[in-house]
Amino acid sequence: MLKDKVSFKNLLISLGILVLLVSLSTSTGIIQAADNGVQVEKGWTPIPGGEANSENDITMKNSNFAVTISGTNGSKPPWGVPRGGILDGAPVVDGEIQLDRLILVDFLPDRWSGWPTDYQEVKIVENTSEKGVVQVKRDWYEAELITTITLEKGDEFVHLESTLKNAKEVHKNINSGYTLSIEGGWIDVPGGRGARKDTLGDWMVGYNENWAFGLHSNYYSTVDGGTTWTEQYKTNTFNPEDKKTYEAWLQVVPKGESSPVIDFNMELNNTARGTVSGEVINTQGQKLEKPIVVAYKNGELFGWNIGQNGEYSFDLPTGTYQLKAMAEKNAPSSSKKVTVKENERSTVNLTDVKGPGNINLQVFESNTEKPLDAKIEISGGPEYPIRYLGSTTKFTDLDNKGKASFAFPPATYDMTINSGAPFVAEKKTLEDITVKSGETTNLTANIEITKQPNKQNWYSADLHQHSDILDGITTPKELVISNLAAQTDLAFVSDHDSVARHKAVKEFAKQRNLPFIPSVEISPMWSHFNVFPLPMEYEKLHSTGTASEIFKTARKLDDVVIQVNHPWISYGYFNAQNNDAIPGGYDDDYDVVEIRKQKIKNSDKKTINKLYSLWNQGKEKYMVGNTDIHDVQSNTTGYIRTFANIEGNLTAESYTKAVKEGNSYVSRGPLVYPEKDFGEIYQTENGVFKLSFEAAAAKGLKEVHVVKEGEKVKSRLLSSQYVELEEVEKKSFEFYLPTSEDTWYSLIIVDKAGNHLYSNPIWVEAN
Repeated sequence: MLKDKVSFKNLLISLGILVLLVSLSTSTGIIQAADNGVQVEKGWTPIPGGEANSENDITMKNSNFAVTISGTNGSKPPWGVPRGGILDGAPVVDGEIQLDRLILVDFLPDRWSGWPTDYQEVKIVENTSEKGVVQVKRDWYEAELITTITLEKGDEFVHLESTLKNAKEVHKNINSGYTLSIEGGWIDVPGGRGARKDTLGDWMVGYNENWAFGLHSNYYSTVDGGTTWTEQYKTNTFNPEDKKTYEAWLQVVPKGESSPVIDFNMELNNTARGTVSGEVINTQGQKLEKPIVVAYKNGELFGWNIGQNGEYSFDLPTGTYQLKAMAEKNAPSSSKKVTVKENERSTVNLTDVKGPGNINLQVFESNTEKPLDAKIEISGGPEYPIRYLGSTTKFTDLDNKGKASFAFPPATYDMTINSGAPFVAEKKTLEDITVKSGETTNLTANIEITKQPNKQNWYSADLHQHSDILDGITTPKELVISNLAAQTDLAFVSDHDSVARHKAVKEFAKQRNLPFIPSVEISPMWSHFNVFPLPMEYEKLHSTGTASEIFKTARKLDDVVIQVNHPWISYGYFNAQNNDAIPGGYDDDYDVVEIRKQKIKNSDKKTINKLYSLWNQGKEKYMVGNTDIHDVQSNTTGYIRTFANIEGNLTAESYTKAVKEGNSYVSRGPLVYPEKDFGEIYQTENGVFKLSFEAAAAKGLKEVHVVKEGEKVKSRLLSSQYVELEEVEKKSFEFYLPTSEDTWYSLIIVDKAGNHLYSNPIWVEAN
């Protein structure tokens, strides 16, 4: 009994001490979550949302930062990169690891070109509470690449050092350096991507509203990349036995600002600095709760700071800047010039931020007054350099067809509304729209639908689209509504080596009775392939093995299409074929090949000529047109698409079957309705093949060409820069083609805006 009383007394004392500690923590901020120093452990990543899921992976963590590295025989990195890079990373806030925001941070010997490798050895070489060090040994051709990753107690960064030691082979003009790839955000380079001499600082920052990652280095000569991945690399020639070392720092910030990245870089380089601070007030005299103050240098974005309670403080390298204050949906303040001097503080108050107004928009078809899905692109008014503050691209609602409501800064705007342009309609522009602070503007837009390919059994899809997995930043809901606005007839998703968004995309598509084609982009480093349609959430297709092994695994599924994506880029299949870089060698057990540029570029010309060559050999390999869209805000779904002829009900299976059999064409605008179907075999009559079709274009027709074995053999010119021959949006054609041997014919149709249509072949047997 006495023992129980003593235990109870001790419990009360313990609880009292705990209450006192909590009180001190909340009232003074002195007591924080315990800093246990550095921890390095093997196993599945503890980072929420992380992709590293092997017992062989390695996580490094301290009180600020957590990263997970793919270990020996551990998790496979995306895009065919060998193991050994950082796959997951997140800030640590008050002892809690935040959501994973990294896709890949790694050293690439030659950018995204093929990486022949036989081994990857990843091991922990130091593990104390003060410091953790992981060493990664890999080969590249016969060269040796050793990378060390170091995390120390209390640091907000990991230190990266890679040494590439060449063997006997000469490697000319290789582009070596670190890449930063983030999930669901944007990457900013001060001064913009390009030559190092044209940038404004030796860092880049990947960010979204609640986090940022800085990558710092000074070895590089060029910064290049896209929205969610960017590289700092240097072009070198490696002679036998050459040895070069590259050094970088990966920094984490638990807020969506770049000022801590600038601070770190100034410390790293011992840069002279000063401070600028002040108040941010709107035109009603109110302090902004979380103002963002942006610094520009030489007219280019340099960096930004998030303030609190209407005040900000910003350290900058010495020099002259222009400052602006802004907040979401508000009009930015006017610009103020400041000269930052070493070790001095300058006060700059920004006092004329303007609050938002509202826009309500309804989009109708002009003939029927039925609501239309649409993409809305807004020009004029302020620009937000910090992307999470607002976008100038909007969509009508998924739940309320044809309707859109959004808040926008007060200004005068032009609004371009796209519903299926330039395929079935032209864009509609509303001009001089005035938005006033605190007021609502109501608008309507009527669009004339002039073409209806569905009525003639032609249906379209964009067969290469990404959601918000890995380097994509489009949510499943945005993906579906962007397809509806483009007036494609099926939804499609093909994320890199992931089917995680299939269920969500299907559910959103089902709301609008839009057939859905689930796919995956198999992404080894030497080539990428889409396979479709997959069973829902099917996960057995992987980016490992030879080309033949990958194709064989896909063929175990009935009636799938294997699509060669972007075949001529550095990690394209035809490029790898030319460079003898396909594991196991070239295999032609694919079905279709992608062309994807908005205008015909050299890579698409090479693809078309390659297909012509295959058709000359009698190979039934057909073309498809896709966007490879990752961000529907900055690009347009289905600007190039694949039209297929479907008899009966439109389903994922019936559409896929038509594509696989070549009953299809690729278009950037024009339409065609052939009498004889593409991809089918026909006979001549008395040595003549009759080719009949109707061509149409919302933009108006310009040229029609008949192609035989890769050469234009018949043409009709409807308009040119010199003379307007006809003003037609639709016209029927008949060509009588003498044919003495088995051959093929295809079509090229061009509209007045220069948009091309390329058809698959009609196979002809001569009697």
